[in-house]
Amino acid sequence: ANTTSPSLKAQDLAAKVGSLAGVSSRAALFPVVGVALNLKHVNIKGGGNSGAGGTAALSTVSLTQPVFNYASYQNWRSGVWSSKSSMTTFNYQNQQFMVNVANAYFDILQAQESLDYRLAAKKSYYFTLSQTKEKMKVAVDTRTTLCAPFGGGVLCSSG
Repeated sequence: ANTTSPSLKAQDLAAKVGSLAGVSSRAALFPVVGVALNLKHVNIKGGGNSGAGGTAALSTVSLTQPVFNYASYQNWRSGVWSSKSSMTTFNYQNQQFMVNVANAYFDILQAQESLDYRLAAKKSYYFTLSQTKEKMKVAVDTRTTLCAPFGGGVLCSSG
């Protein structure tokens, strides 16, 4: 199955590896094809012209090499699928790591922006507070200055 999601691809390859386990148990039903080589050496020693007595030496060497073994083939295929599954899992983890790093970076940028906004708002509130205090101070000074020469009156009544 051609998939674009690494997790789905990893699941597909893991399923293929698992499916090979049942097939390799049937490997005993398939013959092992091989090549055999037999060498035979015969050495006969005679007892002269009389024809009496003699010894014979016989030696045989046999070599067998399997050409095709189904169980080994299935183990190899299982190893190939397992390797592909591991590589896909590694690539998926690598992608997830990069996504997590990018998300962390963007979270830091957003937190920095929020902090800058709050610091600017605090500075603005402090500036507004200091302006209001100055206006109150000027208003109190003006009232005191105006009320003192007239000895009170309508402008200076506190009510």
